Amino acid sequence: MQLNRLINWLNRLFIRSLLGIFKALGFIWKHGFLHIYNTLRKFSVFCLYYLFLPFYRSYYFLKRRISNFYTFLRVRLFHFLVRRHFIHGIIIVIAMVVVLNNLQAQDIRDENFGDQTVVLALFPSEEFGEPDQLPMDIGSMPDLSGLGTMTMGNTAITKPQIMQTESTILSSGKLTKYVVKSGETISSISKKFNVSVDTILWQNKLKPTSTIKPGAVLEILPETGVTHQVKWGETLGGISGKYKVDASKILVSNGLIDPAALRAGQTLIIPGGKLSSYYSTKKYTAAAPVGSVSKLFTAGKVTGTGNMLWPSPSRIITQYFTWRHHGLDIGLPKGQPIYAADDGTVIKSQCGWNGGYGCHIIIDHGNGIKTLYGHASRIDVAVGDGVSRGQTIGLVGSTGKSTGTHIHFEVRVNNKMVNPLGYIK
Repeated sequence: MQLNRLINWLNRLFIRSLLGIFKALGFIWKHGFLHIYNTLRKFSVFCLYYLFLPFYRSYYFLKRRISNFYTFLRVRLFHFLVRRHFIHGIIIVIAMVVVLNNLQAQDIRDENFGDQTVVLALFPSEEFGEPDQLPMDIGSMPDLSGLGTMTMGNTAITKPQIMQTESTILSSGKLTKYVVKSGETISSISKKFNVSVDTILWQNKLKPTSTIKPGAVLEILPETGVTHQVKWGETLGGISGKYKVDASKILVSNGLIDPAALRAGQTLIIPGGKLSSYYSTKKYTAAAPVGSVSKLFTAGKVTGTGNMLWPSPSRIITQYFTWRHHGLDIGLPKGQPIYAADDGTVIKSQCGWNGGYGCHIIIDHGNGIKTLYGHASRIDVAVGDGVSRGQTIGLVGSTGKSTGTHIHFEVRVNNKMVNPLGYIK
């Protein structure tokens, strides 16, 4: 009985002790930790809304603005630095600096005067000693009359700058030697001298596939025809029969009176004569510029020189080569000429939509290299024609998928599109 009472008392003591402990912990939590927690929570909210968030907003705003400005500046600066106008300006400034430095000539000291003259180059300096001890035996000196003038005082003979002049027309008897000028054609030269195109080709041993350049010298006959060098035993009758030209016309053209006066080695002008050993120029076109004698007829495949030129008079690029745009767009007015970038053979020449190219031309230059000229308003060549570097092959237009008059120029190497700027000069 007493044992049961003791057990009950212990149980009640234990339970009351637990309740006391829990009450104490509750009191501590309520008046201690909870107060600290609320204080920390309020402080955290204050820091988040009034310190961190405004700082982050400012940081993000500045970062975005700086990033946008940096991107804009980088793109603008890059485009400005790669613009050809900027590069040309740099080249001009460098050239001006070099010219100004050259203009500011350095003063020549008296004791060094004449060190760079021709006399010092002709005779070693040790033969003369000091400048005031130069020998005065003029008879022993070489003939320097063509080199320039002698100045008094400090003797010096300077080498002159001889300007060479080139006459456009050099007449030699009845034969005229003509120097080709830039922009001229065989057709324009033949009209200037009132002779046929064949006459110029035959006299200069040219073919329709031949090329000429500005500065080339052509022999021009006084009239349409050919020249013939008299061989041993030939007679005037035989020569006139060979070329089917009246003998009297040959006598008049060459200022001859007696047909028997012909001698071997004499060169005769055969008026109206023709040579059958050269190709006919029936397919000749006067549109070909200097650089080609004529529009080339179909005479086999023509191989390029490997040195391409710009396909137009303009070098204003309106759109560059990219992964989406496989060529150059060169802007210029309608009707301007389109030039063949190099020698080659026309393998395509047609008008229509053509996938957006419009009227376009494709030239095969050999060695796997081809060029394309798109959006033309007129085509002057046909498939199979051989063309020369710089020859006019059409006129600029805006056919096909085009937003303005321009040339779409492509370079293909082994049927792969490449950047034309790596090939044209």
